[in-house]
Amino acid sequence: MNDGAAGAQAIARCGKRVLIQHPDTGDSPDMPRATLKAVPLDRLATRLAEIAGQPCGPAREIRMEIRLELKIASLEGASMSNEERLGELSPYNCPHCDGVLWEIRDGLPTRFHCHTGHAYTIEPLSAVQEEALDHDLFDLLRAHKGRTALLRQMAERSSAHDVSKKLYLERAKLVEEDAQHLEEIIKSRRAFA
Repeated sequence: MNDGAAGAQAIARCGKRVLIQHPDTGDSPDMPRATLKAVPLDRLATRLAEIAGQPCGPAREIRMEIRLELKIASLEGASMSNEERLGELSPYNCPHCDGVLWEIRDGLPTRFHCHTGHAYTIEPLSAVQEEALDHDLFDLLRAHKGRTALLRQMAERSSAHDVSKKLYLERAKLVEEDAQHLEEIIKSRRAFA
């Protein structure tokens, strides 16, 4: 919700004007509120009346770190050395490509970029990580249940006196116990959602 705030802040840092919709009139009030925290803004109607019909003014030089961040986002300048110039290596991985994320702290809001161009502010990063974790837990649960069923099928197809039958059943029991633990983890996470 505050990715727009990062963009608005970059625009303001280049000396340009930033206008937003009033938070109470939009579909997503968190977006303009995040921008209000990141950039000092003027009232929309007053500013529109003042700037209507005025020339834009001369083009200004875009700051190096903003140009670099845009190049990385569009995969034009994605390299480990560029990301190091942009921010600090964080302990977090990109939820989309599993690459490392660099943390950029040049004002509000804090942003994270990977070398393939994925970018997040902190709240969306948390939400995407949460979603990825839920997905992974359900994948693990499904894999455990499938593995349990396969081991039981293998045991059924073994002869009654076959040593492997007992091993298959013991292994199936252990995998099933792991699946039960995963179900408990999933249920406990849902209690906090």
